[in-house]
Amino acid sequence: MKKRLAILAAPPFKGPEEVSDFRTVWGNDVEIILSSIIPERTEKAIKPFLPGSGDRVLMFVLEDGTHTTISIDKLVPAIEKRLQEMQDKVDLVFLACGGDFPKLNSPIPFIQPNIILRNMISGMLFPHARVGVITPDQQQVWHVRNSWLNYIAARGMSEDQLHVDWAPPSREIDIKECAKRLEEKKVDFVVVECLGYKDQHKKILKQELNDKPVILIRTVMANLIKELL
Repeated sequence: MKKRLAILAAPPFKGPEEVSDFRTVWGNDVEIILSSIIPERTEKAIKPFLPGSGDRVLMFVLEDGTHTTISIDKLVPAIEKRLQEMQDKVDLVFLACGGDFPKLNSPIPFIQPNIILRNMISGMLFPHARVGVITPDQQQVWHVRNSWLNYIAARGMSEDQLHVDWAPPSREIDIKECAKRLEEKKVDFVVVECLGYKDQHKKILKQELNDKPVILIRTVMANLIKELL
């Protein structure tokens, strides 16, 4: 009997091809259900989720290619409601977003990438490590940095050992410039929080970082889910 896995995201999925790399890892013994909170990539559809002052944000690309942001804080109630609706309908839910979400309440097994990734990395840190973190939008940097500082401090490390930068996965030139900035900070490895980054983006980063380790949240989550399934 196939396991039922729901992949939950804020924006609408373009189609099954968006998760074809996941399918390669998981195989065919899983039924994938794609579910999104926002039905369209339009200004009207995102209006209820526009950020207020101080809100944590996610990058959102409209159907005309315009980059904007939506509020994580306003997404939380909608996501938790959807998780309630999925009870008894799926075996596992994967939040396909690495944004700086608070701990979400779920009545069913639930994979929340940002918390899993940060706890995993904190277990790898060594006293003199210099950590680079990439998030997709400049407006996310402040919140992401503050969130990561809790994990850095728990390992007895100082603020200047953490370097958070940004680059959307759709812009190769920005990815290269971001990697160069992190290389100048002499980071020991880079963690990419954005699930939009895939293997082709990792190759670009490693080239600019002189082949230092690059940890993709997408790859980490794919393999964790494989174990759970």
